[in-house]
Amino acid sequence: MLIPLLLRVLGPAKFGVWGAAASLAWLSGLVDIGTGTALVTLVARSSALDRADQARRHIAGALGIGSGLAALMCLAAFVATILVVTINSTAQGSAGPYLIAAIGLALNLPLEGSVLDPVCEAAARDAAALLESLGHAVEEVEPPWSDLDLLPDFTNAFGPNISMLTMIGGQLAGRDLVPADVEALTWAMWELSRELNSVTMLSSLMRLQSVARSVVAFLTGFDAVLTPVLAQRPLPIGEVHGQGPDPWDHYQRSGYFTPYTAILNVTGQPGISVPLYQGDDGLPTAVQLIGPPAGEEILLQLAGQLEIALPWADRRPTLPI
Repeated sequence: MLIPLLLRVLGPAKFGVWGAAASLAWLSGLVDIGTGTALVTLVARSSALDRADQARRHIAGALGIGSGLAALMCLAAFVATILVVTINSTAQGSAGPYLIAAIGLALNLPLEGSVLDPVCEAAARDAAALLESLGHAVEEVEPPWSDLDLLPDFTNAFGPNISMLTMIGGQLAGRDLVPADVEALTWAMWELSRELNSVTMLSSLMRLQSVARSVVAFLTGFDAVLTPVLAQRPLPIGEVHGQGPDPWDHYQRSGYFTPYTAILNVTGQPGISVPLYQGDDGLPTAVQLIGPPAGEEILLQLAGQLEIALPWADRRPTLPI
């Protein structure tokens, strides 16, 4: 476990230096500083004088010395490892980012009808400039997720998954569900899913999978993609709630509000929200970093660098009380 950890932390060049030093340390542990020769002489002399007890004492003493030397060498190697890792970590912290990434800046909207708020766009562009100042290469790109009319296919593929929980709720209640049991949007999704045939659902699922493959393939030249988190400013509480006579309108409006995060439900890529900025209203204006499949490690490193460069933990909006 130690060798892979050191290789990851130190990198190939520094790991080679550490390996050479560690090898010399272990080789030095093989030097018996004359105890081996002395032991042979003492045991032979005791045997010649028929003093078995004395010979056993000599052997026990030699073993004690050898064990002490081995323990000392292990301790020295352990301390050296800790020092090397600590020094290397300190050097990385003072030298700036240790991951230099190729980052795509994507602002094209993944959902028709969405409008990108200027404040959200400005936050993404400011974050791109900040990443460039940290040594990263940023290029504006347009992933193939626009003008595809994906919402109907998304609803056909994900609606039955949601409605499965509705069905389980009815089974636990021991009766058929009625509209009063759930929110209006949940009931609308339940009715749509019950009328949906398997061929339509699988067709929608296959289309989403095709889009996911094309997006992931397009972004293979980048370590991460930067987008706004929201296309619109944060909505007042209760503005989108899925109730009322037209729950599908609220469903679509929720997509207009969060198209950049919703597309990851299609592609399966990891994403991280980084609350770098605040608007004039004091509310957070976050940016999103999208990684390659199973690329959470890259996102955590980039988000950590951004937080160090522009901390947000102590920022608080001024709220009327």
